[in-house]
Amino acid sequence: MSMKSVILSVSVPLFGIIAALGVVEIGFRIVLPVSPSTSPTWSDRPTFYFAAPTVPSMQDFPYQIPKPSSTFRVAVVGDSFTFAPYMQLTDTFPKKLEQMLTLSKAPLRAEVINYGVPAYSTSHEVAVVQRAIEEGADLVILQITLNDPEIKAHRPTGILENALDRFAPKQPTGAVAWLVKHWRTFGFALTRFFNSASHQAYIDYFNDLYENPRSWKPFTQAMTAI
Repeated sequence: MSMKSVILSVSVPLFGIIAALGVVEIGFRIVLPVSPSTSPTWSDRPTFYFAAPTVPSMQDFPYQIPKPSSTFRVAVVGDSFTFAPYMQLTDTFPKKLEQMLTLSKAPLRAEVINYGVPAYSTSHEVAVVQRAIEEGADLVILQITLNDPEIKAHRPTGILENALDRFAPKQPTGAVAWLVKHWRTFGFALTRFFNSASHQAYIDYFNDLYENPRSWKPFTQAMTAI
């Protein structure tokens, strides 16, 4: 076989592949055009927190200990869903519940106290429930989240702790980021690959929380204690 024939036998299929990729790329650029984001930015999230000068924490307003006899006290115990780190404390669901309860004509004044702490697991909340009862709670609402059996080697304390999402979309860097920016087909395929891997990792993680005795046993023990 001559050199010309070898070149033709290689270049024709190669040209066909390049042409096909080019057609696919054009299709992606037509179907999925890149346009500037016009989504509004959040404007209802605080850049600061307002609180009374004597507030004991960033969870709620000051409350009396012991509880006044004229008050029906509700304690809401939970994690960041209860604490709501991106909201003023007056907008959290415990305070909204308090606002609704105070509209009634009940003989006792309703008071709903936010005991939520970001990143807390149920094992951390046993002591919180105990404290709420000691401080006069007539009713305890325990807010449960899917990751409550999570085992942490420390007791979380930060408002934004665990704010990073371990299952968030991957952000490519370096040469891969350049390829994603300029080669839409590659970017689409890479995104689909990452999404599938993240989806499966999410399922495996939460299944393990409830199937692995290492996390499930402390969770059930904490619920029993509460």
